[in-house]
Amino acid sequence: GLPPTGCEGLMTRAARLARTLRSDEKTFTSLKNPEYKGIRSKLTKAFPELADISRDPKFEIFKSNAAATVSELRVAYEFFNDVAKHCAAHSELLRAYLASIPAPAWGSPETCREPTRTFATLFSAYCRLYAFLGMIEDRKLVCATYAAASAARGGSEPTFAKVAGGCLRFFDEPVKSLVEQFSSSGKDAAAPLAALVASFAPLVQLCTGGAKGLLRRNALTVIEDNLALGAPTLTPLVPPSGGSTTQLVAGASSAAACRTLHVELLDAREACDFCVLATLACPGILAASPTALAVAKSCCCDALAIRVFRGTSLNVHSELEALGKWFPSAKKDLIKTWPKELKNLTKLFKDWSKEAVKEAGLMHRERRAYLAGELEILDGLVAACPALCAPKAPLIAAVVALSLDEAAWILRHAPSNPSALPPKHRLKHYTHEHYDEPRLAPFAGAACKLGERLRRAQATVSAYYAEFLAG
Repeated sequence: GLPPTGCEGLMTRAARLARTLRSDEKTFTSLKNPEYKGIRSKLTKAFPELADISRDPKFEIFKSNAAATVSELRVAYEFFNDVAKHCAAHSELLRAYLASIPAPAWGSPETCREPTRTFATLFSAYCRLYAFLGMIEDRKLVCATYAAASAARGGSEPTFAKVAGGCLRFFDEPVKSLVEQFSSSGKDAAAPLAALVASFAPLVQLCTGGAKGLLRRNALTVIEDNLALGAPTLTPLVPPSGGSTTQLVAGASSAAACRTLHVELLDAREACDFCVLATLACPGILAASPTALAVAKSCCCDALAIRVFRGTSLNVHSELEALGKWFPSAKKDLIKTWPKELKNLTKLFKDWSKEAVKEAGLMHRERRAYLAGELEILDGLVAACPALCAPKAPLIAAVVALSLDEAAWILRHAPSNPSALPPKHRLKHYTHEHYDEPRLAPFAGAACKLGERLRRAQATVSAYYAEFLAG
């Protein structure tokens, strides 16, 4: 079975392999030996077929070292073999979720919370795995060289055809491959994904557009009523009245009021990233629901890049603009059924890209300024009255999580990161100062300090909520 967090183990192995392949050290001599240059060229050109290299002038040298080549490349080849098996199982699991969860549950997470949340986690992990593996250089050459060395020894590699003709070719264009998987079933995949994206509307409203959503709800303000300071923080994500303050929550279920605001805020960034990845992998969600379209736009315009794994990121708008160029011609029959304003995806995604480049940096600067103020107030209150840690633990955890997320956001969007730069034709709208934060260290330090205060009070917090839940 797959772990609930997706595929962290495979991603870790992929990161190590990518680092090894980029290294100047002679870890894989067969991939860097100048005598094998002609052989490597033949193997690369023939892929996914295995080239006949027996007539190459350097074949006898290659054959004499075949055992060493097989030995040094075995771990890398077995990794890609594991990837092929994992992707098949992961894809099958996602399809099973799509088929088994009742249609109404996708738009109302309260009725089927754990399955839909697990699906979102697994879906994001699957998309990130594709994106990350597409960044590994020489992945085809590794497998082809291993198979050629096995053949030179008189043996064969029976799994090569499956690995080479299957998953490895999908990683050449990861987004296109994902679209083919999730758009091949048409509305069957788009409808549940759109409903799930739409269900994140109340949370996305709070987590995009700067600090406006948080300020409107006083979401992180602890000093509202002195008499309530000792009461537990149990604010609903959507006010009990069900009244919405913007268009984004217009389609939200009234049952969403039972979702706790500060617990939901802990997963805010993952929710936004899921909505971006769902848009890239299944553009049909844009036509399936007006609310999903609004949520997708808010999430895509909130960032130039999203996290893939550790220090790697995916350039959102480069991928969206590329998608807008090929998707309409490849899916003409599907596009015909869409609303008129969505038929020109190229223009739509260009407008999103322009808005993100111009506004995202400023919005997040405003958000960091607001969070810095709340961090200072909360830290002072908790230092003066440690007993507040227990009743206000959800609020404190949310402030810390959002602040650390903002610190990660600005690091991911640093001008020195090529993956965070907009497409070349958008550079005229790009302002470096909007993505620079000279006070990042003290900001992140304040978040860590407050988080440490909460960790030290863990026993008190646990006892408080155990008693509270016991009535």
